[in-house]
Amino acid sequence: MKRRMQRIVGAAAFAAALGIGWGMDFAGGGDIVVDRMQLVEREALLTEIAKVEAEVTLARDLTALHGAVAAFADVEQATAAGYAPSSECMAGNLGAQGIHYAKDVLFEPSVALETPQLLMYEPRADGSLRFIGVEYLVFQQAWHDAGHVGRPTLLGQTFGLNETLLDEPFYLLHVWIGQFNPSGTFANWNPLVACGDAASGGHGEVLGILP
Repeated sequence: MKRRMQRIVGAAAFAAALGIGWGMDFAGGGDIVVDRMQLVEREALLTEIAKVEAEVTLARDLTALHGAVAAFADVEQATAAGYAPSSECMAGNLGAQGIHYAKDVLFEPSVALETPQLLMYEPRADGSLRFIGVEYLVFQQAWHDAGHVGRPTLLGQTFGLNETLLDEPFYLLHVWIGQFNPSGTFANWNPLVACGDAASGGHGEVLGILP
């Protein structure tokens, strides 16, 4: 976050040097005549500002998500809130997803940042479960029957489509909010997560996943 703020401050200073106001609409032109190089610099700056703003928004939303599900690090809190086991520990060639806990009342044709449909846990050798992330899941037919045209989006990501795992196709998005994932915050599989005795002991908490 400190690095992002430094980039924002630097971009703002550069903007001031070029006479660019934050939020200014350049499409309408103006009285100031600038040369081609200055226009190129302005476009590059605006692109950088948009990128930084998107990163800050993502960091803010991930922090909000973490706060919403923090209590579910204790699986008993998750079950008390209505989540129940819905899968065995899932693993593949690219890593694992752990055990999924689902909350049936959340399976509606909508997505909300702070109420994921599934929680993911990694089984430990002592039989306990370690919270590693969340999954958003919406059934394809129900989503489009509700009037949506494209796929769901959240956290700047477009949901993937799985047509084989369940009885009907569904859209999904994994968010590794409790466990760092070298494959990416939104990757389907995490190579640092395992099932059985090979389960990891943890490789990073929420702040570790932020870019």
